[in-house]
Amino acid sequence: MNGLPSRIEHFESELSPDEVLDHYRSRWSRSANSLVPRETSAAGWRSIAMLQDRYQMVVQVRSRSPQGSEGMLSVADFGDFKADYLPRNWPTWPNTRVTQVTESLDGPKHSWLVSMVSDDGFELNLRRFRDEWARRGFALTQEHASQPAPGVRAWVGVFDRADEAIDMTIAWRESDRRTFISANLVSTTQGAAR
Repeated sequence: MNGLPSRIEHFESELSPDEVLDHYRSRWSRSANSLVPRETSAAGWRSIAMLQDRYQMVVQVRSRSPQGSEGMLSVADFGDFKADYLPRNWPTWPNTRVTQVTESLDGPKHSWLVSMVSDDGFELNLRRFRDEWARRGFALTQEHASQPAPGVRAWVGVFDRADEAIDMTIAWRESDRRTFISANLVSTTQGAAR
């Protein structure tokens, strides 16, 4: 996320949350190249985290009904941080900023979820992205415009090109006077978003 390689896995266990945390506490306390694990709790979740060399590892766990536990294991690799984490040649405009990029790999599929906020209006952003994706050879295959609530305008579109697709949402709220944009690029080709 935002250039930091991370992996998150969900788990379910017959062990209690205390037993899960005890396991990681014991295992990580024996590690020579790590800091003392840090533990926290909030809203029914308990976690233990540690930094070892260039990796941050976190276990979050809570009770599961009728017994056992469930949780998340995550690893972040600070040694492989990418400063330029936008998809190659991603379109940018003045008054529009990228707020988050989540990149994922699943077999042959490579995906980027790009969230943006623009101070420019709904119509201008809609026209910019439609024109830019068409210029790059994407075909608009589906679209739907709506006004889901008073003072809110929304548009959803799907663009396709060979082995790539872009699902895009553009929304504008009168109360914020901003346009919120979310685009998910999925590709099975190298060097997507050209």
